[in-house]
Amino acid sequence: MRYATLVLALAMCACQSTGKSGKPAEVDMEKVMAEMAAAAAPAPQHAHLTRLVGYWDGEVRVKMDPDSDWLESTSTSEYSAELEGRYILQNYSSTFMGEPYGGRQIFGYDKLKKRYFAVWFGQTATWPVFSYGQADETGKIVFVGEMVDVLTPDGRPTRMTLDIIDDDHVVFEMFDTIEDREVKVMEIRSVRRG
Repeated sequence: MRYATLVLALAMCACQSTGKSGKPAEVDMEKVMAEMAAAAAPAPQHAHLTRLVGYWDGEVRVKMDPDSDWLESTSTSEYSAELEGRYILQNYSSTFMGEPYGGRQIFGYDKLKKRYFAVWFGQTATWPVFSYGQADETGKIVFVGEMVDVLTPDGRPTRMTLDIIDDDHVVFEMFDTIEDREVKVMEIRSVRRG
């Protein structure tokens, strides 16, 4: 019931839009409501992401620069479906250089812009990292965005991949731009706890 009320309210707001003349544009309310309901309904891309729901244990490798050795640790992630499967929330915990490290990530699929998105919030920053992407022919999602930190507050290109190999195995990779070249800086290979 709340969903139908929200769709109706949004449709009414859309009907208040104006045409070029500044006068209210004539809008077919039933058509607008049907289009809004269709755009708001979960899609196959959302179902693909819900395969993450559950508890995962990961093996983490991190590289600080192209010439450094890999630092290894373990991680845990709990993924939950939010708002009827429209969004997937990841609660991530690990260690980095012997210190506890964690964060939250939201995955979703924007049906209007026809692209996946990810928003990362980590405990070592007060800013989010946004990235957007598409799935390739294997289902691996390739995200691109900007990495922001104190060295590059205006951002630098970054790329991430999320490969849901099967219902029990996931690989996450992150690539950063270091000295004007893309470098793989993180890999997390996770197995469903069970």
